[in-house]
Amino acid sequence: MKEHTDTASVALKTAQELGDLTSLGIAVGTVLGFLPYLAALLTVIWTGLRIFDWIEARSIRLQATVKVEKDKKNETHTPT
Repeated sequence: MKEHTDTASVALKTAQELGDLTSLGIAVGTVLGFLPYLAALLTVIWTGLRIFDWIEARSIRLQATVKVEKDKKNETHTPT
Protein backbone atom coordinates (compact mmCIF):
# COMPACT_ATOMS: atom_id res chain seq x y z
CA MET A 1 0.00 0.00 0.00
CA LYS A 2 1.12 3.45 -0.84
CA GLU A 3 1.31 5.86 2.06
CA HIS A 4 -0.73 8.97 1.40
CA THR A 5 0.52 12.24 2.91
CA ASP A 6 -2.14 14.87 3.08
CA THR A 7 -0.84 18.45 2.97
CA ALA A 8 -3.36 19.57 5.60
CA SER A 9 -2.32 16.84 8.06
CA VAL A 10 1.38 17.68 7.57
CA ALA A 11 0.64 21.36 8.16
CA LEU A 12 -1.39 20.49 11.27
CA LYS A 13 1.40 18.29 12.64
CA THR A 14 3.95 21.05 12.00
CA ALA A 15 1.72 23.60 13.74
CA GLN A 16 1.32 21.29 16.73
CA GLU A 17 5.09 20.81 16.98
CA LEU A 18 5.63 24.56 16.71
CA GLY A 19 3.02 25.10 19.44
CA ASP A 20 4.72 22.51 21.64
CA LEU A 21 8.09 24.19 21.22
CA THR A 22 6.59 27.61 21.92
CA SER A 23 4.89 26.26 25.03
CA LEU A 24 8.14 24.70 26.22
CA GLY A 25 9.99 27.97 25.62
CA ILE A 26 7.41 29.92 27.60
CA ALA A 27 7.54 27.38 30.45
CA VAL A 28 11.34 27.50 30.63
CA GLY A 29 11.29 31.29 30.48
CA THR A 30 8.78 31.43 33.30
CA VAL A 31 10.83 29.09 35.46
CA LEU A 32 14.01 31.03 34.76
CA GLY A 33 12.17 34.25 35.55
CA PHE A 34 11.28 32.93 39.01
CA LEU A 35 14.68 31.36 39.57
CA PRO A 36 16.34 34.50 40.99
CA TYR A 37 13.53 34.92 43.53
CA LEU A 38 13.72 31.26 44.52
CA ALA A 39 17.51 31.43 44.81
CA ALA A 40 17.23 34.53 47.01
CA LEU A 41 14.66 32.85 49.26
CA LEU A 42 16.78 29.71 49.61
CA THR A 43 19.84 31.86 50.37
CA VAL A 44 17.99 33.66 53.16
CA ILE A 45 16.79 30.34 54.63
CA TRP A 46 20.28 28.79 54.39
CA THR A 47 21.93 31.82 56.00
CA GLY A 48 19.37 31.75 58.80
CA LEU A 49 20.09 28.07 59.44
CA ARG A 50 23.84 28.72 59.49
CA ILE A 51 23.42 31.60 61.96
CA PHE A 52 21.21 29.44 64.18
CA ASP A 53 23.78 26.63 64.03
CA TRP A 54 26.58 29.06 64.91
CA ILE A 55 24.65 30.43 67.90
CA GLU A 56 23.78 26.93 69.09
CA ALA A 57 27.40 25.72 68.77
CA ARG A 58 28.66 28.79 70.62
CA SER A 59 26.12 28.21 73.40
CA ILE A 60 27.18 24.57 73.74
CA ARG A 61 30.87 25.57 73.88
CA LEU A 62 30.11 28.23 76.47
CA GLN A 63 28.19 25.74 78.62
CA ALA A 64 31.06 23.25 78.37
CA THR A 65 33.56 25.94 79.37
CA VAL A 66 31.47 26.97 82.38
CA LYS A 67 31.15 23.32 83.44
CA VAL A 68 34.92 22.79 83.19
CA GLU A 69 35.54 25.94 85.21
CA LYS A 70 33.06 24.81 87.88
CA ASP A 71 34.71 21.38 88.02
CA LYS A 72 38.15 22.96 88.40
CA LYS A 73 36.85 25.23 91.15
CA ASN A 74 35.26 22.27 92.98
CA GLU A 75 38.48 20.26 92.74
CA THR A 76 40.54 23.05 94.31
CA HIS A 77 38.11 23.51 97.21
CA THR A 78 37.69 19.80 97.96
CA PRO A 79 39.81 18.72 100.94
CA THR A 80 42.12 15.78 100.27
